[in-house]
Amino acid sequence: MEGSGENIIKNDSNLLSRNSPTALIVGAGGFLGSHLADKLLSKNIQIIGIDNFSTGSRENLKEAVKDKRFHLVDANAGDIKIDPPRLDYIFIAAGEGWEVDKILDLAKQFSSKVVFTSSIGLYDRNPESSLGWYKKAEAEIAKYATENKLNARVVRLGAVYGPRMHFREDDPATRLIQAALLGDLQKESTALEFSTRAIFVDDAVDLIIKSTLSGSTAQKIFDGVSDPVKVSEVKQILIDPVWHESRGFGPSALPPWSTPNLSRTKSTLSWKFQTNLVQGLKETLHYFKESGIDVPRPSAPPFKMEQGWKEKIDEFKKEEPVAAGGPEKKKKLALKSQTAAVLIVIIFIFTGLIYPMFGLSWNVVAFRMNLGEIEDSLGQGKISESLRNLSEAKANLIFLQDLSNSFNFTLDMGALGEYLSKKRAMIRFYNTMIGSAEESLEGVRVLSDSFKIISGERAGDLKKESDSAGLKLEGGSLALTELNLELKNKSENLPLIKVEDILRISAGAQVLAKLLPQVIPARGTKSYLVVFEDSGQLWPTGGRLETFVRVDFEDGKLKKIEAEDLKSLEKNLTSTIEPPKDLKKDLNLTGWTLTTSNFEPDFPTSARQIIWFYEKGSGRKIDGVLTLDSKALQNLLTIIGHDKEDAGPVEFLNKIFFLPDLNWPQIITVFGKSFEEKHINVYFADSKLFSYLSAEGFIGGMSRPQDQPTDFLFPVETNVGGNKANNFIDRRYNLETNIDDLGRVGHSLRIGYINGGQQPYKNRMRIYLPAGTKLTRASWGESELLKEAASFTEYDRGGYSIYFEVAPKEQKSLILEYLTLIKLNIKTPGAKYILEVSKQAGTDRDPFTWTLKGVKKQTVNTDLLKDRRFEVNF
Repeated sequence: MEGSGENIIKNDSNLLSRNSPTALIVGAGGFLGSHLADKLLSKNIQIIGIDNFSTGSRENLKEAVKDKRFHLVDANAGDIKIDPPRLDYIFIAAGEGWEVDKILDLAKQFSSKVVFTSSIGLYDRNPESSLGWYKKAEAEIAKYATENKLNARVVRLGAVYGPRMHFREDDPATRLIQAALLGDLQKESTALEFSTRAIFVDDAVDLIIKSTLSGSTAQKIFDGVSDPVKVSEVKQILIDPVWHESRGFGPSALPPWSTPNLSRTKSTLSWKFQTNLVQGLKETLHYFKESGIDVPRPSAPPFKMEQGWKEKIDEFKKEEPVAAGGPEKKKKLALKSQTAAVLIVIIFIFTGLIYPMFGLSWNVVAFRMNLGEIEDSLGQGKISESLRNLSEAKANLIFLQDLSNSFNFTLDMGALGEYLSKKRAMIRFYNTMIGSAEESLEGVRVLSDSFKIISGERAGDLKKESDSAGLKLEGGSLALTELNLELKNKSENLPLIKVEDILRISAGAQVLAKLLPQVIPARGTKSYLVVFEDSGQLWPTGGRLETFVRVDFEDGKLKKIEAEDLKSLEKNLTSTIEPPKDLKKDLNLTGWTLTTSNFEPDFPTSARQIIWFYEKGSGRKIDGVLTLDSKALQNLLTIIGHDKEDAGPVEFLNKIFFLPDLNWPQIITVFGKSFEEKHINVYFADSKLFSYLSAEGFIGGMSRPQDQPTDFLFPVETNVGGNKANNFIDRRYNLETNIDDLGRVGHSLRIGYINGGQQPYKNRMRIYLPAGTKLTRASWGESELLKEAASFTEYDRGGYSIYFEVAPKEQKSLILEYLTLIKLNIKTPGAKYILEVSKQAGTDRDPFTWTLKGVKKQTVNTDLLKDRRFEVNF
């Protein structure tokens, strides 16, 4: 629990992961700050908590410090010295007196989102002098944010109550809770006119986080208060909260009293206080009674009536004046009153019914149209147009929200009130969806625009813009992910944006945003090979290596895109390298070459081999390799457009970097899908970049055995015929797995081939299996191949190598039967069988049928479009 201050962060920055979002909480030991820390940790966000404990308490952090993602700095904000690998969010939840200068400098340095928790009391005509620091800090943050384009917002909270509360709030609810805990509740006077708008701490924290993670919230003020509640009712609940809870008690409805930004807060953030008043008070009392924490004696004077509420009560109490004068005067007044009444009724009918109904119809139709246009414009890659449609849809929602709020008086009117309540919930749902989608697409726009920095079309800081895009993408994705889960539980057929499509685009864009500044650094040179593979001639990593293009970057800018001369490269290889045994035999090779260097199915291994051959042949250093097979190239060319005369690899790469108005959403989607389906693979020599890509699953590496016994199948083919026979090959997999009553696992694999072409398919097949697997049968059509099958051990796997040919127009099957060393204890509760089947790069959607026999039976029909994993519980 002892905070070692800056040393935790400065000297051991590896304790903070670069791959997870990080937040700084100023005032982490306080009432609000500690609850904020707990909530952010539950969202898998790393925390740096700073507090000097002048008013905060270490006791408040006793749960947070148990989490390895929480790091405590015992210091003043002005003395903070931290150097984390990233800092996404800064929450200033401290009380008065803290310096914010250095905190704002940190926000500028890391392009962090900032939220400052202030006081609702600043709206008063004459704010109390104790609020002076909040007013000054708000002004300072606003000025700094404007001058430095900082992403900052302010949340003005009313009184907050709950576990760990400090009782310094000048509010009736605070004083009553304090009195209840001290046993002085009956001494407290609660006149009818007294009210409170205090909110439970969970609702306050929810508002603060939503203001940060929701889209389009920068440079705005949000308000956090509840509806007015009678203090007398608060007192009654505190006397016996259990009784009130058992009766389902709810506070009496009082006339609403809004604050300047409350309506916008609820509509923009889809926020409302969720905690039941009785439950919140009960939880607060329980915490203090169970923890044994001393509750201070009140020192403040009796609380004051809220001015706005007092004025409403006074107005409500006024009696209606009676007209003075004789009968004639009364008659004239009556006639004038009737005429005025008719006019008022006409105006009321128009403004109160016709205009709102017209506005309602128009905005509902316009909202649906905007949602449809968002999908169309996004499909065409018009991000700016999509953002404009989102903005217009948001305006439609604001109108509908305001119209809904005008019917507050119907909330308790049975079915109508229930209907309006459902519609308001729907509006809140849409607000979240629109705001989150807006933030995600804004991130994609910023990221795509950063390519103009790389191409030299404009100046800018690539890292800063990539980080900014990453923050927007991450914030939007967090909210959209939660929304997507909620969508799966909704039965209504609602008009929607395709949330999963935006999440997919956002996920790919987040990876790109993290990689760009490291792959193309602002200082120094980097060179990469882009290799185009011909999957018509299938090889282990996707296809025979066909074209090599070198891409050079210098000081963060694209310098050159140049196709390499393969003949010259191979001619410059002075030494002869012994090729793999199978290649030497099948191709009659005397030496290994660059074009045959991708014989290993583990892409990182093949990539290192490609780099070695290239560097030996060219004399130039390479920092990484990207391979694209025929399918990936075809999909990308379809998006960017091409003519026959300019469809070469160099022209293709030039279009990626220089063509204006590219459909970036589709490009990002195709890249993400191609990585998953192994049509694109990438390798970086830099160990940190390689580790990151490995964690994201982009390296095309062969999976290694895990601690838990897992069955494995990976068929790898190599077309050694020197032709494009794979363009005409169809294959189908049928795997039968038998698990007997002793838990032994055996298989029968049938791979059916049809050669629809005019050339033979000469195939060197390598089947990777669990180590120790014994092959008991191997046949090709009528021919037995068991004696020809050569066993091998690689990558902690066993396997067999077999050669066979599929003649033109021939249909034949390869049958392999084998026994693994896996033995399951199927009688043990929770026993599980796991089978992993890896897809070979360069192949497409080959049908795959898995049939389980023996003690448990089932059949699965799928394909090998991507790697598959099957689990069976016994």
